[in-house]
Amino acid sequence: MDPISIDSFARFIRTRFQRLDILVNNAGISGAIFDTEAFISLNLKSGESDSVNPGFVRTDLSHNLGQFTVEEGARGPVMLAFEAS
Repeated sequence: MDPISIDSFARFIRTRFQRLDILVNNAGISGAIFDTEAFISLNLKSGESDSVNPGFVRTDLSHNLGQFTVEEGARGPVMLAFEAS
């Protein structure tokens, strides 16, 4: 994403919700890279920061060589998302 898009999205979140509970950075989707640091530096209200790694998941992107199923890989991120609410 370009800096203008990041700034626009951050302003939308700040205006509409006043805070960001969860930010999912999935760099594996179509090779997209989201500059998390640039987004966080926009000072949206946030209490704390956590991160989770789903591990090597069996998907088309990994040519189905991963050791975890999609459901197993999603378990950690979903649990972390529910903790934020």
